[in-house]
Amino acid sequence: MEHTGFTEKTVKMDIEETCKKLDLLCIEELEIMEEYIRCKVELEKLMKAGFLNIAKARYIMGKTSVSSLQLPSEDASDVTALCKVVLDKKSSAEDREFQLMLDFKDQGKQVDDVTPAPRKRNITDENKLMEEKPDSKFKTQDSDPLRWFGVLVPQNLRQAQTNFQSALPLVIECANLQLKLLDSYDKHKKALRRKKDISTT
Repeated sequence: MEHTGFTEKTVKMDIEETCKKLDLLCIEELEIMEEYIRCKVELEKLMKAGFLNIAKARYIMGKTSVSSLQLPSEDASDVTALCKVVLDKKSSAEDREFQLMLDFKDQGKQVDDVTPAPRKRNITDENKLMEEKPDSKFKTQDSDPLRWFGVLVPQNLRQAQTNFQSALPLVIECANLQLKLLDSYDKHKKALRRKKDISTT
């Protein structure tokens, strides 16, 4: 009789603990969904502003000057991505998250924008500078997608680029929130099964 009472008490404690875990998981899921909605709203604003700025740039430059015709082909070998998205799996599958490999803070910064302190140079330094500067400047300009649409592009096109650059981290954040929500949902299902198994014993 005492053994039965002890078992019932243990089952009751297990059920209470599982119910508390379910409550915490529900609160966690609601918080993640709230953050996900906020992120999606901000992303929508930035994408909308970016497309509107592209439309204004097309109006200024002409529809043939800002179109898919200026984009490099899939077979182009001289185009490299300015950033890369990787899936980082930390200690376990639950801690996985997407990460950007490159920040946009220094993108578009030209070599001419950096003015070195004046110093006395000899002929060797002059020759070395003439050999290095054009090549480095060419690479910097080539890495900027705005160069696909010309050298003197309107401010709206630059603003569109800024909008999309700001939107990319939000895309990554939304994807990470989705992963967290899926992980929380899996834990929720396991806790429900655990509660059902305890109740039937």
